[in-house]
Amino acid sequence: MRRGVAAVCGELRLGAVVWRFVAAVCAGVVGVLLYSGPAAAHGADAPVAVDYVVRVASVSVAGVEVRAVEGGARLELVNRSGREVVVLGLQGEPFLRVSDRGVEENRQSPTWFASRSIGGSAGGGNAAAAPEWHLVAHQPRVRWHDERARELPARAWSVPLLVDGREPGIVRGTVAAVPAPRTGWWWAGGVLGAVVVGLLWRLRTVLAVVAVGGGGVASVWIVQSAVLAASPADGVGVQVLARLWPLVAAVGVVAAGGLSLFKRVDIVVAIAGACLAVMVGVGDSAVFRYGTLAGPSWGRWGVVVALAVGAGLAVAGGLRWYQAAGEHADAGQGDHGPEVGEHADAGQGDHGPEAGEHADAGQGDHGPEAGERTGPGESDHGPQAGEGGERDQAPPESAQPSLGK
Repeated sequence: MRRGVAAVCGELRLGAVVWRFVAAVCAGVVGVLLYSGPAAAHGADAPVAVDYVVRVASVSVAGVEVRAVEGGARLELVNRSGREVVVLGLQGEPFLRVSDRGVEENRQSPTWFASRSIGGSAGGGNAAAAPEWHLVAHQPRVRWHDERARELPARAWSVPLLVDGREPGIVRGTVAAVPAPRTGWWWAGGVLGAVVVGLLWRLRTVLAVVAVGGGGVASVWIVQSAVLAASPADGVGVQVLARLWPLVAAVGVVAAGGLSLFKRVDIVVAIAGACLAVMVGVGDSAVFRYGTLAGPSWGRWGVVVALAVGAGLAVAGGLRWYQAAGEHADAGQGDHGPEVGEHADAGQGDHGPEAGEHADAGQGDHGPEAGERTGPGESDHGPQAGEGGERDQAPPESAQPSLGK
């Protein structure tokens, strides 16, 4: 009975731990989804992929180059002309000034406030006010969000310039739709890869290698995306900070995989894998839906690897952890079972002889007394009863009639 109770208690403890683990993973997934928001941050808030392409058709100023970067989220202007080039804003006001001194921003420009986010929702500034120039970079290269050259519908766009304060210039381009990639195939590849990794849950060394490799691929993709999005005003460090948590998840998978070669850290591997799958695999899944990538050209492969490895490690690590927890529970039952038996045997050994001794002693004490009491009783009362019976049955001679007389 006690062994059965111990087994039930062990299963209840194991079940409670499992539910705590599941609750922790679910809470982490919800938090990550709230963090991830739309698609992920590139260039602070640019999406990882879009369904259109921005093309620059011409620039009227010699020595000035303009191109679309980060999937069309921003325009980049490089001034090698040796002249002062001013980018005019949405209301025709001075917005950016690019020269040999570097890049200056007009903090009174309404376009400057709108360019602080990809949606252009920030308000402020005064187009009629005198420019308030602030030097933000020492190189003649600048990137900015421009509502005139972004998003569908397909159309032609232009951005006016002012050269040396007197000569007008213009940048012309187009926005066109881009066909979507084979979204279902990319998702299927990620799920299939996760299943394959999950089936390797018994092979600790193989899982460690997969974790290090998958986390490494995701880390390289994130860092390379940050490098491509960097500009003199927003350096690589700023862009890496914009991708901090996905990068932490990828590096965490690498660390967990390396640690698992020397120590059993299944629960750590499972949680790190889940974070990687959600933060990178799900958070950057826009690369599966849209045709233009903001980061490296191999970005879809990086995301599908993160999804497959992360989800697979979450399953494999969870299975290994559950198995280890069950083994510990069985070991605990094996430890308590003999103790219960020993206590039971000891109880029988302690109380059994005592009970026997007491029983024997009771029989030995009371038996003779009863016999002794019965013996004298028989000797005292038995003859009396016999004598009394004989007296009653045999009348005295004097009382018998004499037939001879």
